[in-house]
Amino acid sequence: ALVSFKRACELQPTDVRPHFRGGNCLYVLGKFQESKDEFLLAMEAAESGGSQWSYLLPQIYVNLGISLEGQGMVLSACEYYREAAILCPTH
Repeated sequence: ALVSFKRACELQPTDVRPHFRGGNCLYVLGKFQESKDEFLLAMEAAESGGSQWSYLLPQIYVNLGISLEGQGMVLSACEYYREAAILCPTH
């Protein structure tokens, strides 16, 4: 799956979904730094994509926080959890 997501990122670098899904795959594989990098790319794409991807931003922030926790960066993770809560208090 990861190979497919990486290829999709190459073909459509501004599409949020392959970065988001690739980040999820990398996290499961224990590659927290790479996972964080993919979630950051997903976040940038979502923020520049206008309202089309706004529904996905809270989950991107949460997953980014989880990746940071995996690296032992709990305080940084909390910042992203806070952003997710601001965007979607029921998330």
